Amino acid sequence: MSLPQWFGSNVEYARKLAHSGIEGAGRGREEFLRGERVAAFLTHAARQAVAPAVMGLCVAALGARLSGRHSNRKRKPLGRTLAYGLLGGAIGFGAGVTWKAQGLAASIARRSFENTRPVRDQRWLERNPINYA
Repeated sequence: MSLPQWFGSNVEYARKLAHSGIEGAGRGREEFLRGERVAAFLTHAARQAVAPAVMGLCVAALGARLSGRHSNRKRKPLGRTLAYGLLGGAIGFGAGVTWKAQGLAASIARRSFENTRPVRDQRWLERNPINYA
């Protein structure tokens, strides 16, 4: 097999694989959301993630205030406390949204993988023909 043939074959396979994966991801999204819009689902997940964000903010700010790193000073720097608080809030918010959206992500991944299986099987059979003689 020449290089242009090999390259063309692999590009065509990658195109089929990507197309079937995207199609499966769309099906998985539709199955999970059952007609609800993605934006509405993510808005709800973001609202539910406010509590973990506040908790992360408080824990990080408290940790920054109580850390012994600057124990020789009387005053703790406010900027450091605010920075750690914002970082903790962002981590908490991200974790909360991720937790709420894990079902959607799992459904998309599962259907995408299931949809690419026939393309991969066809490719394997093309490269490894079965001789029933």
